[in-house]
Amino acid sequence: MFLSRLRVANFRGLQHLELKLDSTTVLIGENNSGKTSLLAALDRLLGIDAEGDAFGFQPADFHVAGERHTDASTPPIELEVELCERSLGEWSGDGEQRLAGAMRSGPDGIRQIVLRVVASKSQAGAPPAIHVDHCFLDAQGTPISPRPDAALLGELRRKSPLILIGTDRYFRHPHGRGERTATPLPSGQAREATARHELELQVDRVYRTLCDSRVLPADELRAGLAAVGQWIAQIERGASRTERRPRLLGDLVEAPVRLTLGSGPRLEAQLQGAGAQSIGLLVLLGALLEARAHERLDRDAQPLVAIEEPEAHLHPLMLMSIWSLIDGLPAQKLITTNSAELLAAVPLRAVRRLAPRRGASQLFGLSEGSLDVEELRRVTYHVRVKRGGVFFARCWLLVEGETEFWLLPELARLCGFDLAGEGITCVEFAQCGPVPLVKVANDLGIAWQLLVDGDTSGKRYAESVREHLGLSEECENVTILKERDIEHCLWRHGYADVYRTAAGRRTGEEHAQGGKRGERPARVIERAVRAKSKPYLALEAIRAAGAAGAPGVPEPLRAVIEAVVRRARESGR
Repeated sequence: MFLSRLRVANFRGLQHLELKLDSTTVLIGENNSGKTSLLAALDRLLGIDAEGDAFGFQPADFHVAGERHTDASTPPIELEVELCERSLGEWSGDGEQRLAGAMRSGPDGIRQIVLRVVASKSQAGAPPAIHVDHCFLDAQGTPISPRPDAALLGELRRKSPLILIGTDRYFRHPHGRGERTATPLPSGQAREATARHELELQVDRVYRTLCDSRVLPADELRAGLAAVGQWIAQIERGASRTERRPRLLGDLVEAPVRLTLGSGPRLEAQLQGAGAQSIGLLVLLGALLEARAHERLDRDAQPLVAIEEPEAHLHPLMLMSIWSLIDGLPAQKLITTNSAELLAAVPLRAVRRLAPRRGASQLFGLSEGSLDVEELRRVTYHVRVKRGGVFFARCWLLVEGETEFWLLPELARLCGFDLAGEGITCVEFAQCGPVPLVKVANDLGIAWQLLVDGDTSGKRYAESVREHLGLSEECENVTILKERDIEHCLWRHGYADVYRTAAGRRTGEEHAQGGKRGERPARVIERAVRAKSKPYLALEAIRAAGAAGAPGVPEPLRAVIEAVVRRARESGR
């Protein structure tokens, strides 16, 4: 079953949020933006440890950021999840038919299941009692049955469980805070599977050692990889049997092994020679083993695997290896991350950005058809893959080239601002064009400010953005320099000697001593650029601006810096 939508209201810090999911969905956002709360909401509904009709709500789940309520006025938690067919007639198996009483007909005859859960807190008691109702909704949004059906809820959870691998996976101490001991994993049906159980324990021990960041001896790593190979070989031998086998440890691990390392008798040798990819497989398998807790999934279960910050405690090389394995899991995936490296490997359309707006979190994602194929290619190559970290910024300062990239953060510092600290990133658009970046910024809820030269190409850039957005010439998001480029702007505002010196010409003081003589700024700047380079001259201008008696930050650039800081601060509230 495919989880297509999650709606959350009044749960922890989330007042109201609706998340639409793809086969792989990646959540990004600042701390306290609600990423963990979304995962927790899903865990309440479909978590693998959920039993009966219990949802495990706690009093703290009713907190709403920025507000304080008495128990009498606390708004109820409302959670709603929608599962649907990916194609007409997909739900034709016996497992799906057992859920027929919860199904409704959606667009084009596609069948859906919509589960709504409402939790309210009593006015008295310590701790206060929590009352929970759940129901399945029809196409009109009314309950299909007047009475909650615990059997249907249990069947849905069995069929579509959430496997949550949280950031605390590295800090579980089953026997206190001393030396870790691998938690015994049940053998399921099979006391006959004692050998497999021992292999799981071996993998678990090595996994925990890796996650503790301790030095791992080569022989212990080899033993762990050998255990992975032997364990997978056992899974393969058992695949033809009629017994129900664990889907999580079978399909969810077997598939990425087949995709990346092959399988069969020589698997162990392949594992030993695959470097970081093998270690990545070991870490992923260990995390899945640990997340399984005390359950083994049914063979026909179609889980959603949610992984919170897979980059935690991992070197970027290992992270990239693990991502290729995560991406190959035969399951729907929901991932939260703060890693630029991981984000660079994710399709842009899979990204959802959580950002604060007027005291509440809102979700943003790339609109359908927002970018054509060529625009998506340019954004992917020139920005996302090379500088994935820009998507974590609050505001983009869109600039033409490298000169502005070096110059503006330092000029901002002279103005008393730290652009990085304000969540502002300079993004060069010359190789991509500003329009695709403005589209992406608007879709993802990232504020932006465009700075262009006053020459023909700069004005053309500005006009293309205005035309796309239907903006007037007075648009505050677009700044066109009066000068033809930033070098002439600096020249005009007191930094001419930077270019004279680089061009081997006399400085202004020497001109004054030697008498007046005609000087063409464009020719001097051209010679300076040929003699050095624009980035070099930008660094020289920065040095000159920080010297005693410097003319200060040119007013046009100061205005841009103040504008972008204002936008970043507004977008962070």
